[in-house]
Amino acid sequence: MHLLRNCLYKNEECKAAALECQLAPVLHSLWPWLLMDDALMHGALQLLCVYTANFPAACSSLCWMNTGVMAVQSSQKSQTSSSILHSILKIAAEPISYTSHTQQVLFDLLSNMSGAQDCKCIMQKNNFLQHFLCLSWPKGGNKSLSHLANLWLKFLWSLSLSSDGQLMIMKMKGSLEILLELTKYKQKVKFSMVLLILHNICFNPANKPKILSNDNIVAVLCASLESDSPYSQRIGASALWALLHNYQKAKVSLKSPLLKGKIEEALYEMRKNETGLENRHEVYHLKCLENLEQVLAN
Repeated sequence: MHLLRNCLYKNEECKAAALECQLAPVLHSLWPWLLMDDALMHGALQLLCVYTANFPAACSSLCWMNTGVMAVQSSQKSQTSSSILHSILKIAAEPISYTSHTQQVLFDLLSNMSGAQDCKCIMQKNNFLQHFLCLSWPKGGNKSLSHLANLWLKFLWSLSLSSDGQLMIMKMKGSLEILLELTKYKQKVKFSMVLLILHNICFNPANKPKILSNDNIVAVLCASLESDSPYSQRIGASALWALLHNYQKAKVSLKSPLLKGKIEEALYEMRKNETGLENRHEVYHLKCLENLEQVLAN
């Protein structure tokens, strides 16, 4: 498996050959043995992680039914409860028995698959995201999140990069409340990850009414404009611009002297150094603020 992993690394031609040889069904046939040996399971997950990276066809192949390696035909590549993805989701639901390094590889693999439509369908049908709601969260913002909680946040960020993934997150009852609670933690890196997830779900038109009706989310996004971190400021400005884009009701909800003042202050600080804005992220930040000012002024 290590040799295969090395051969597949950033090599689309080798990945296509592995797809032709039905790598996923082969590994699925070995699954009972993998479950009995943590080192073998780790190696298999690493192999699948490399195989699925930037290769959508490999992600889809993990959804194929397993009717015996030689029996899998194109007409049989359907989503069933016997796919290797179902087996992966089963161990991801209760990954505590594995080392933190194996958990990392497991969730990296899930992040790879979060971009594939058929993989997301299986995740949704199996209510996989509900396991995020069942995590235990430390009380008080000074405490650190568990390794598993951090992995879940990275996975949700990957999922939120697609429009249907954004909807999946919004449909989880209680997910927004958990994410909002996590913004109070003093772990700045994790705060940025949570803010990015909130930022991404703002881009989905179907989510905008729910977001705007939640005063706490709007308050977090507005407060980020005054953050000490330019990165958080940029995320907040971009999210607010996304909410306002082509949505008249958002203009009514967000039009307030307080938000206008925050935008003007942020613009003033940005324009002081406008000639030195060479970084594309800084240019985008300025564009977000200027568009916010313009939209709310009309």
